[in-house]
Amino acid sequence: MCLSHIALGGTYQVQAPVAPGATVQVEAIDVHHVGQYQCLAQVLQRAFVWVYEPQRGLRYPVSPQALRPI
Repeated sequence: MCLSHIALGGTYQVQAPVAPGATVQVEAIDVHHVGQYQCLAQVLQRAFVWVYEPQRGLRYPVSPQALRPI
């Protein structure tokens, strides 16, 4: 999923090894800019979206590409 389409507080399904198919809520978006990137796509791939999984009470970062809208 494109980082610009992710809403804070939004509910998504996550496709990640931590919790495949879990429903999560977005709490924060953290973009790390270390060094120079060739294009904006490289910056977005290095972003972390901090999510909260209500079912298990867990908070963890995932990449924007791991989120799917519900």
